[in-house]
Amino acid sequence: MPPPFFTIVIPTCNRAGLLQATLDAVLSQTFGDFEVIVQDNASTDGTRELVAGHADPRLRYLRQKELVHVGRNWADGAAAAVGEYVIINQDDDLLHRDFLLRCHQAVAGRKDVAMYAAPAWREERGRGYKARLLRTNEGYVHDFLLKDQILYMDGPRMAVSLLNLVFYFLQPSVAIRRETMLRSGGYESRADCQFDIMTQARVLMHGSLAYDPRPGAMYRDHEANTWKTYSRSLRKKLLSQTLVLIIADLVKAGIPWEQHLDAELKGCSKRDLEKALKDWCWCGAPAILTEKAAQELRRRQPSGSSLIFNARLIRKLGWRYLKQRLSKTRT
Repeated sequence: MPPPFFTIVIPTCNRAGLLQATLDAVLSQTFGDFEVIVQDNASTDGTRELVAGHADPRLRYLRQKELVHVGRNWADGAAAAVGEYVIINQDDDLLHRDFLLRCHQAVAGRKDVAMYAAPAWREERGRGYKARLLRTNEGYVHDFLLKDQILYMDGPRMAVSLLNLVFYFLQPSVAIRRETMLRSGGYESRADCQFDIMTQARVLMHGSLAYDPRPGAMYRDHEANTWKTYSRSLRKKLLSQTLVLIIADLVKAGIPWEQHLDAELKGCSKRDLEKALKDWCWCGAPAILTEKAAQELRRRQPSGSSLIFNARLIRKLGWRYLKQRLSKTRT
């Protein structure tokens, strides 16, 4: 039999109570040419028995012999995939029933597409889109939202945009071409960075992005979300190192990333610029990022002295953020 078009990898660890709904959403897809890999990170809560209770032949169960880092578990699941496109579906999030159908319609016959992505909807009451929603600052009008139009965008340009922590593509509403993933080094597994963002950036350096404005998944918000379990200092380290690694890869690939970043920042609203600067200062990002954001903010300010401009930043961002930016600029 030919391999399926999609492989959906569900990495899990002791979350049988959440996994059932995730499996139900995956197995209810309206496009049927897919396999599912449950990549179990040595669970002890009955996960194996839960998966065994499903008779669907598209379902495979793989288990780590011992507990490994979450990035390693994700990467092992991706390495076992045989589909043309790979989706990592966390065990606590729900894939839209039409996600595979929409993705197939967008990428079939297009070898240039390295990644398909859509926004994710946040379950928490009063919240909406969690992931990136591309807007007019990318050079498009809002008609594409009203018409459910797929946007095909320059991959290296979008890889650079991942440096901006204001926006990002959230799993599981991301499908990556397996051949491109392997060519870019496979799914990143290192423990000192945001391995999913690193993988997306590297893949986009080798092909275009198909962006679908329709919600592709639901992000289930709960106290055991992995990011919430990390300490503040660990979050800073992971984000900072991710930015360092992405820049290093962009330079190695010969991508004019500074030009792309300048265009990204010029397209941001003033609020998003201030948020990007605050996030970069908070995590200790490379000084060139904070400097470029500050320069773009200054360009939009009425004429005035540096003292007046810095005073405005203090009011918006707080003194400690500005102090961090200035200290990094001097080093």
